[in-house]
Amino acid sequence: MESFGKKRVLVPPSATKRYGFKHVAEDTFYVGPTATPVYIPGASTFYSEAELDELLAWQEEREVEIAKKAVAREAEADTVTPDDIRELQEALQARVKWEDARKIARGELPTEEYS
Repeated sequence: MESFGKKRVLVPPSATKRYGFKHVAEDTFYVGPTATPVYIPGASTFYSEAELDELLAWQEEREVEIAKKAVAREAEADTVTPDDIRELQEALQARVKWEDARKIARGELPTEEYS
């Protein structure tokens, strides 16, 4: 019996060519105080050492700024008091009541349950 149609032939990729994301390991650099991975497409082939150093210095500055902001956020979070938490809970409850009132007015919620 002869089968009709196309035959599927699997050919291994050439050893001399690079396909897809094979450069990822070569083009990934770790910058900043937390060693954040930064993928720069084509860094190993398209950029000179000076250009690459400039890009990495810019990424390093960004990561340092992000780390400073994270430290500031953590320090601010340490100063939260129970009164702040209670105030936030009251604000959220007021928001829920307001949203429910809007839904009742639009007819999206039955009025008996939420009165």
